[in-house]
Amino acid sequence: MSSNRTTTTETEADLEARVRAAIKMAFPWLPDGAIKHQIKFSFKFGRQTLLVENGKSRADARLDILLEKDGKPLAVMELKRPRIKLTADDGAQGLSYARLVQPPAPIVVVTNGTDVRILETSTGNPWKPATATEDAFKDLITQASRVAGVDIRHAIDTLMGTAPNVWMQAVRLVSTETIEELTASWDEPALPFAADFLTPRAATHQLWRNLVAGEKLLVLQGPPLAGKSNVLRELCARTEQSDTLATLYVEAGVGGGVLQTLADSISRSLSWPVSPQEARDWLIRISNHDGVRLVLAFDGLRAADAASVREIEDLSSNAFGSSLAVVVAMDDGVAQSVLKTPNQLSLSPLGRRSKVVSVGHLRDGEFKLARALLGQRRLYLMNGADMAPEYREPWVLRAISASGHAALKGKPETQALSLPSLLGPRLLTLVRERFAHDHELRRRFRGLARSMIADAQDTTRPPEIVLQQLEMGLIRRSAVKGELEPDDLQWLIGHGFVRPGMHDIAGATVLVRLPELLASEMAHALADEVVKRSKEDLHETAAWIAGAASNLPLGEVVAAQAIVDASKRPNGLPVGLINTLVKMPPEREVLDAGGHYAMVLPDGAMVDIEFQSDGKGVVIIDGEQHEIDLGDEEQVTYKNIHPWLILSHVASTPFEVVGEHGATREDPNLLLQIGTCPVPLRGNRGPQSLRMLPTLDMPDGTSIVHSDAGVIEPVTLGILDYLSATEDQADSWVATAASSGSVALLSRVHVALWVLASFETHARSEWAKAQLKGVIRPKLREAIGDAEEPPSQG
Repeated sequence: MSSNRTTTTETEADLEARVRAAIKMAFPWLPDGAIKHQIKFSFKFGRQTLLVENGKSRADARLDILLEKDGKPLAVMELKRPRIKLTADDGAQGLSYARLVQPPAPIVVVTNGTDVRILETSTGNPWKPATATEDAFKDLITQASRVAGVDIRHAIDTLMGTAPNVWMQAVRLVSTETIEELTASWDEPALPFAADFLTPRAATHQLWRNLVAGEKLLVLQGPPLAGKSNVLRELCARTEQSDTLATLYVEAGVGGGVLQTLADSISRSLSWPVSPQEARDWLIRISNHDGVRLVLAFDGLRAADAASVREIEDLSSNAFGSSLAVVVAMDDGVAQSVLKTPNQLSLSPLGRRSKVVSVGHLRDGEFKLARALLGQRRLYLMNGADMAPEYREPWVLRAISASGHAALKGKPETQALSLPSLLGPRLLTLVRERFAHDHELRRRFRGLARSMIADAQDTTRPPEIVLQQLEMGLIRRSAVKGELEPDDLQWLIGHGFVRPGMHDIAGATVLVRLPELLASEMAHALADEVVKRSKEDLHETAAWIAGAASNLPLGEVVAAQAIVDASKRPNGLPVGLINTLVKMPPEREVLDAGGHYAMVLPDGAMVDIEFQSDGKGVVIIDGEQHEIDLGDEEQVTYKNIHPWLILSHVASTPFEVVGEHGATREDPNLLLQIGTCPVPLRGNRGPQSLRMLPTLDMPDGTSIVHSDAGVIEPVTLGILDYLSATEDQADSWVATAASSGSVALLSRVHVALWVLASFETHARSEWAKAQLKGVIRPKLREAIGDAEEPPSQG
């Protein structure tokens, strides 16, 4: 009865038998068992230690095995598969290993199990002693211990050019070391990476998929602080265990071109001194390997770095094989410049060869993963955070992670920190901490801020740009000229902080790519103006600051911060300004049939809306017309919402009013007033602005946010902050709110108390539960019943 062998690949036992037979053939004079072999061994590579692990590559035609006698390296054996002939090139890789292990192995054995070739490590020549004995080895061992520096350099050159299992480890070590150098610490908080905080991004998967598909040049573009560096960091981590891809992270823009930077990184990390030309030659050799790819990840290319642009054009050309891939991360303003020819009419060589992957605000899935990552650090975002546009900014999540982690340092593992569901002025506080020492950047952005404010006050602006300026930092070039020197503007463009453009109607423009820093500097500039104007006419000042909020990106946050900043000036701020804003509540407005309205989407697309007398609405988006049925109900909106929207942020900041009888805390009273607003008080901006708010609409026109949505209004967050921190006056404050009869105020207090009650470990959780049950819920049900009761017909 015949039998067939079912295992076609080499087993552990097969390999062991082959190795023992080869050792016996090469060293017949040594007794059995005198030589130990290792298919997994390490060697020193400059300052790094690399690993040779043949277990991962048994299908290869050749295995490199370390032979030891008496605990010291005896030889490196290149064991080729049976029936594969020995060639003149065999032994080069084994000689390299033999020279680098410590102490050096005196000989190299090349064999296929039938033929044997033995080489001297010190010379590379065949070893041909008169008699192969142990005494003959002593001279070899002495010679091997004197391996010259030039031989070690040659060994490294050989392995880096011919052994993927070596150079893949080496480039990963270089990447790891570079990323560690760029990881923030308490001394250098502004570095691009944060330890133990890496938010997974969809862009990383897109890069991976394109690299696996064989793309040679990929451009990763996005606005400043969108997380491009961390996408490259994640790519390095993702390729760490790959058998076919290894990523070499290189910080661009820090030396004389990317090849010089690459050479410096390799020389520093591996103690393998190479020139830019030698680095290029090495890349050419690597690029022609089969089955593995080196990914060069250049981070932070600048438009002004012409040398790097030329070198990346070279690296992506046909001079290099398909096993070299290049990924270049750059700001979108830089991409607009380098991917097109100087006249902007056609694509540049990089533009023609590259595939572009974009990264920006966190998408829903990315935000969910980031939220889970924060949870692992015992940091939990309140319900409603998914509606906050600021939490879709990667740098914001990193900032709150760092500050939260510091707050929890030394605290028990059972203790966690709850983070607010929206930031408002807290966002500008983070911005100011982030850029506190970037004085020149702030100076230039202060000029942009003044330009933005001046442009927003120009009543002759075309309507199209008016709407776009509500959503983004778009400034007409003519307005910038009055506040910024030409060199400053060119610097901002060259570094990707602003992007030049041409508006079809408004003409030449610049788009600010760091809107949060622009907002912070606008607040400083507005504060100067508020202080000056409030000395003359408070009503005019209130109208002016409300107008600024309604015409600027992040306007309500900017205006609120400006008022807070102004109040901190030596002479403070007249309380009459806040009182005047209180007297400017939102006004209900019924949209008339035949009315024509316009709005802008977060991506800048214009929308025209026309209400018809037959209950239909015509909506035009990007030239496409859509008809919608509006039904028989009145179409209602609220105008003049910005004064109270500003105050909803101001009320979230504790402040005092100094009167005849001393200082009195006034923010609790302001919360009671602003909390009665009959519509949701919330800014309409960012990628989340198109989401429908879950609301309950009362017959009298009052619209309240459903409690399931969480804390999504600044005034509700202010109430929560006040009630969670105040004990003495809290009962009285809640009683006042309960007696107001305002559905809107009671609803907001209900949400705030419900959130506070859900914090089981909070000292005021039980108090909040009691207030909900005994005071607020009964009064809220009563107020809703009154609002739903039809008016009497008497």
